[in-house]
Amino acid sequence: MRDPSRVGVAGPLEPYAEGFGGELVALGYSPGVAALHLQVMGHLSGWLASRSLDATALTPALVDRYLADRRSLRCRSH
Repeated sequence: MRDPSRVGVAGPLEPYAEGFGGELVALGYSPGVAALHLQVMGHLSGWLASRSLDATALTPALVDRYLADRRSLRCRSH
């Protein structure tokens, strides 16, 4: 996927996806790399939703827990 606007982000981070993608492109990220970051954002948003958490729950400790869960699923890239 090369077009960040085509990456769907559902869940608690959905309201931030369009702005995040636009900011990445504005900062010079290629559309393909921006799309990859949005895919990770979508995964994080789904992870939050599965735990009934919203965006305000994001803390460094929670991000560490999310990353540990990703590693346990063998999601080592991006």
